[in-house]
Amino acid sequence: MVPWSQQVRALLNIVGIPTGAKAEQMLGAPGSVYADAIRGWLDHGVREGDMWKAIQMSSPTFVRNILKAAEYSPYGNGFADTGYGHVLTDDISGLDLFWQSIGFTPTSIAAQREAIYQERKLDKATNMKRQRINSRITNAYVDIIQGGLQHDGTKMNEGQQKIHDILMDLMDWNSTQPYHLQFTPDIRSLHAEAMMAVYPNYRIIKSNRKLAAEKMKIRLALGLD
Repeated sequence: MVPWSQQVRALLNIVGIPTGAKAEQMLGAPGSVYADAIRGWLDHGVREGDMWKAIQMSSPTFVRNILKAAEYSPYGNGFADTGYGHVLTDDISGLDLFWQSIGFTPTSIAAQREAIYQERKLDKATNMKRQRINSRITNAYVDIIQGGLQHDGTKMNEGQQKIHDILMDLMDWNSTQPYHLQFTPDIRSLHAEAMMAVYPNYRIIKSNRKLAAEKMKIRLALGLD
């Protein structure tokens, strides 16, 4: 192994270039302490221009807690929020500020943070289910279209059978869900996605008409059409 290669990889990872190396490999055991500070400065100061947040995230833990309490107070923002900008609460007492300043997250803030986490978890599970179903249907339509282009009746029938099986599975899944969580795929849109996956010119026209001419020129220059 090249000398210092792990350290270089770890430094690249800290500044946002994924390499698989960890901060501990660059600076040893204290590496993770410095890594958080560097990431905080890069993410909030350099990329977002929020110097107050950059200072906060780059500070030692005990200083960070004090700065958080100041931010939550009437002399700061006057409310607590997440890193994504969601307001957690604006009803923060002096005692809550004290507990935050010494490192104990107030119950009201912790509860709101947990509620948002659970909301995202539920959204993610539902969206992933829908994305998987949509992807399977689109892929089946691609098989049908390709079968037609290749004059392959077997491939077309297999694609149709896949769609039938997917819809049967979806009916079973919907039967176990409350009404507001049941899902009906947009078959027409999914068929259009399959068409775009197979036919480049169709994709170009449907994706962004304003850039269609430029995209066509690119394909012509590459000798594709």
